[in-house]
Amino acid sequence: MVAAFYALARFGRAAARPSGPEPEFASRQHPPRVCVIVPLSGSDRRMGHCLESVLSQDYPDYEVLLVTRSRDEAAAAMARRVLEHRPTGARPCCRHIAGGPASSRGQKNHGLLAGIDVAANDREIFVFLDAARETPPTWLSNLTGPIARGETAVTTGYHHILPAKAGLPFLGRAVTVLFLQHLQETGWLTQPWGGNMAVSKNAFEELGVRAVWERNVVDDVSLAAILAQNGKKAKFVPGAQLCTPLENETLGNWCRWLTRQLLYLKFCLPGSWMIAGLLACLSAILPAAAIVRIAAASTGMLPAAEVLPDAVLLCLLLGTAFAWKTSHPSPGPPVRWLAASFATIFVAAFCHMKTLFARRILWRGILYTVSRGGCVEEIRDPGDEKRQE
Repeated sequence: MVAAFYALARFGRAAARPSGPEPEFASRQHPPRVCVIVPLSGSDRRMGHCLESVLSQDYPDYEVLLVTRSRDEAAAAMARRVLEHRPTGARPCCRHIAGGPASSRGQKNHGLLAGIDVAANDREIFVFLDAARETPPTWLSNLTGPIARGETAVTTGYHHILPAKAGLPFLGRAVTVLFLQHLQETGWLTQPWGGNMAVSKNAFEELGVRAVWERNVVDDVSLAAILAQNGKKAKFVPGAQLCTPLENETLGNWCRWLTRQLLYLKFCLPGSWMIAGLLACLSAILPAAAIVRIAAASTGMLPAAEVLPDAVLLCLLLGTAFAWKTSHPSPGPPVRWLAASFATIFVAAFCHMKTLFARRILWRGILYTVSRGGCVEEIRDPGDEKRQE
């Protein structure tokens, strides 16, 4: 199953073509004016360096908006330090915005909309970027290039996880994200990823993205649903690939992250969620059954000839894991990568089962009760409740 997907993804990347030009910026001599919105939270020590890289792009005309929930959190202090070290009149223009707490939507959506509200009126492309990722100087030009050339209205990059350790949760997270990258690279499966995506202002307004984000728990999967409803596709941009160092990870954190991704699908794209669950379960059941049957054959309980298909299946999985290893910049030791690849199959099935009856999503300490379509029904902040006590 996984090996078949790998071959299909290879074919999809080779066959993918733009669906036809949209002449929005195609005849322009000068690049469109861009607004980069970066939501900040937490106290990641790499954040300052990453923000400096965003402010050092080779793009000629862009502004950067750093958005936090409040002005007294750690991320806000980091934003202020970045701004304080910039010379007066430095380009690009960079501002810090405190969007306040969300009351009817995901906190990230709330921050993104707050950034859009204060963006300069002449901006023609909105770019959305997660804070803890260093961007090379050509990142912004690459990400917005297809929009500027009129090839599409929405582009997306992706990222690699760079694990600090070769432990199972670290490499498992890296394998999972690499699998999602292969999905992104397959043109007919590409979906916008909120950590690294661009949308033309015209498309943002014409598709009614604001109205959806004002009630939705998530930015990128809800945008993918909007695109699907309007017969449009996001374009994957290989030149906008980023890397995310992973210094701390546990099995629990890995499972919670993956469960959350699947919950977004469940609420916003239920058809994709059901297909993902079916494939995840088959991908776990088939190799598990193969291992049991081979073990039975080794004790004489089954004839060796009967488990030949099982051995072929496991060899295909082994070959796929090693093939994917070559496309990762920091895969770690081969044996541990292989173990993490097999573990990922079973973790994915387990996480999907956890989503079957779930109606709540926990994201950065905030608990959202969500209905069909990703609409937020209730927001609970355990931190606020404790502070009131």
